[in-house]
Amino acid sequence: MAIIKCPECGKDVSDQAEVCVHCGYPLAKGKPVSDDPADAPAAPAEEKKEKPAGGRKKGLILAVAGVLLVAAVIAVVLLVTGEKPLQVTMGQSITLGHYPQTAAGNDQTPIEWIVLDVRDGKALVISKYGLDAKPYNTEWVDTTWEHCTLRAWLNDEFLNKAFSAEEQAAILTTEVDNSSAQGFSGWKMDYGNNTQDKVFLLSYAEAHQYFGVEHYSVSGSDQNTAARVAPTEYAIQAGPFIKRDSQTADGKPAGYWWLRSPGTRRSRTAHVDDDGSLGDSPVSAGNYVVRPAFWVNLKSDIF
Repeated sequence: MAIIKCPECGKDVSDQAEVCVHCGYPLAKGKPVSDDPADAPAAPAEEKKEKPAGGRKKGLILAVAGVLLVAAVIAVVLLVTGEKPLQVTMGQSITLGHYPQTAAGNDQTPIEWIVLDVRDGKALVISKYGLDAKPYNTEWVDTTWEHCTLRAWLNDEFLNKAFSAEEQAAILTTEVDNSSAQGFSGWKMDYGNNTQDKVFLLSYAEAHQYFGVEHYSVSGSDQNTAARVAPTEYAIQAGPFIKRDSQTADGKPAGYWWLRSPGTRRSRTAHVDDDGSLGDSPVSAGNYVVRPAFWVNLKSDIF
């Protein structure tokens, strides 16, 4: 304890006294006590903890760099693999290759193809029109798809005439099913072996699946406009059967078109009539149009 002077009366008081014992002046352990709020000691300022600006910028830079890295990896993958799948749907038309379609036959018109099926980045397509008229086999003999001359023509002369090397690379080699399940159940014939083809004809089962083709004995089978096909002017020059009173969905005269399945005898082959129903004819008949079909890689860089 120490003795201090009272600021009011100047007399000695203890530094532990709260008020002067002589005059009553308020003391605060030797210091004057004030009722004025302005004289109260200021509260200590709260310390602000801020994240350094450099840290935020560094995080943002890393995030942007990560996004750019992912984009770069995707771009490289697409560049290396060529995976740019063409988006198509069943029933849609696409163009690929060129083939004469005028009466003069000196044109190179883009070929239109109808998408019948889409699976795992590939599509099954068939020509929208009858592109040519050919016999299934040049001789009237017993034959199957495996040995017929039309198969040889499609995978050689037609393939090389209609498509560039790049387009041919996009056309997939297909294991063509020639089992009995692909033919009309009422015709118990030799179906031959499966084949490996770039280009082929539809079987009866496929024509039934995609176009609703039924045997001509089925009621209403002759009203199937979806299965009818119009030959091009170029194909007409080869003299195919055309029925003016059987028209396609877009009002064009329809012709007969070949299927690859056997007919009622080994020397006959299935076809789709001008009315859209299933029939069969001698393999050497030359007045039926050809609708090529194939599976194409939609990831090919030709698209």
